[in-house]
This record gives sequence, C-alpha cells and structure tokens, in this order.
Amino acid sequence: DAISTEDLVSLSIYVSAEVLKPCVVFTPTLSGATARRVTRFRLPTWIVAVSPSEPTCQTLQFSYGVYPVHETVRPAHWERYVRDWLERNEVDGRLALLTRGTSAARTGGTNQIEVIDLSRPPSETSIW
Repeated sequence: DAISTEDLVSLSIYVSAEVLKPCVVFTPTLSGATARRVTRFRLPTWIVAVSPSEPTCQTLQFSYGVYPVHETVRPAHWERYVRDWLERNEVDGRLALLTRGTSAARTGGTNQIEVIDLSRPPSETSIW
C-alpha cells in the first residue's frame, strides 16, 4: 500500500533513533501530528515537541515519550535553539535529531530530518 510522506519520515526518525542513539528528537509543530506519528514507535529517547499552540502542547502531554514545549515566538535558528534547550535542561548527548517542514511559508507536513552533531560548533545558517 501507499505510505504518506509524513509516515515515511516518522519511520525514518524511528530507524535513525535506533541506529544513532540521539539524546533527543526535536519536532517543531503546529498541530502535534509529527510527534504523535513518531510516538507510535515508542522511541528509546524523548521527543521534544515545540509548538506555539498551547492547546497542542496540552494534548501532547498524553502522548507517550513526548515532552511538549510551548514557545510563543518562533526561534530564529533551530540548531541554536536545540543546543540552548539541551544546555538549560542539562541533557547530555552527542547527537540530536531535528525534524522540519519545507519552509515557514508553507506550513503542514514534515519531510526533513536533520542530525545535529553536538560535539561540533553550531552551524550559522538558519533552517527555519
């Protein structure tokens, strides 16, 4: 049967998490759909779902392994946000995964996964 792009990305996140053992998976989200798709796989790591929607964050509190974070302002640089969040929350690790859509202008649909190597200096290019 056909598989949606979003489900394929969720499966890829699962396989990547099993192989790479990241300390966390970040999923910026408006609706929470990506976090809910990924949680079906019961990852061995936390899924941090960052959303500007308080109702979305409240709903995600009932999803296995999902740590919802309400942010009213979109971070200018997601890699820097991930690094700062991990430092503030004293989470150690070598790698983190970050999911995202195609652009800020076209919302909906997650189709990219970025592997952030926390042992290297942050990239200066913005991904949002």
